[in-house]
Amino acid sequence: MTQTEQVLQNVLQEIQKTLAKQGTVRAVFDLDSTLFDVRPRIIRIIKEFCVDNSMRLKYPNATQILSNIKELSHSYYIKDHMYELGLQNEPDQFFKDIYSYWKIRFFHNDYVIHDEPVQGAVEFVQKLHQLGVHIEYLTGRDIPRMQLGTIESLKKWNFPIHTALAELVLKPHFSMDDAEFKRDHFQSADPNTEIWFFENEPVNIQLILKDCPKVKCIFFDSVHMGQAEEPRHLPTIQHFKI
Repeated sequence: MTQTEQVLQNVLQEIQKTLAKQGTVRAVFDLDSTLFDVRPRIIRIIKEFCVDNSMRLKYPNATQILSNIKELSHSYYIKDHMYELGLQNEPDQFFKDIYSYWKIRFFHNDYVIHDEPVQGAVEFVQKLHQLGVHIEYLTGRDIPRMQLGTIESLKKWNFPIHTALAELVLKPHFSMDDAEFKRDHFQSADPNTEIWFFENEPVNIQLILKDCPKVKCIFFDSVHMGQAEEPRHLPTIQHFKI
């Protein structure tokens, strides 16, 4: 049994013990790079960049190379992806243009629907939901730009949503700090509820561990901003397949 499988089995066992005692359990999941692999979304944006006439004329070499990509690494920043694809010698304006192109589209309803669940994610969340666990999707995505696409994506992949035991929690406005938004959400939770939180971003986990010590955090080891050290002292998983 792998480390990830052992962690997930332990989580299930602890949750089932709590439920057997008539306790209440909430399983809270981040979306981007936790339940969902966002690389298909990024590839879609890059492909559109390559067929944009103005970009093709301005960057013929780069767009030709990028038009052939089929997969990406788990890098966080778009510039790192470009370097990994051998485009480090492109002019500075290229990186500014592709970043702007990416930023407008990445945080948008029309593009989040291209995300794909990480291995085992749908089945794991469904299992918890069937056990009677309250499911929350707690994300740094915001309501105005990303709510509709997020709901469509969750439904598309058969994640539990819009039931008595499943809800989606997004930021009211994009300018809100992700870590503080999530911390505040946990601080308002019922103190008698057992809460499990699955998250890939160390800076978010760091604040929640500090201010909400009762929350049981599971570090999802995928990709992150690099603003805090990875919490390797926590139970760590790389997928949700048991």
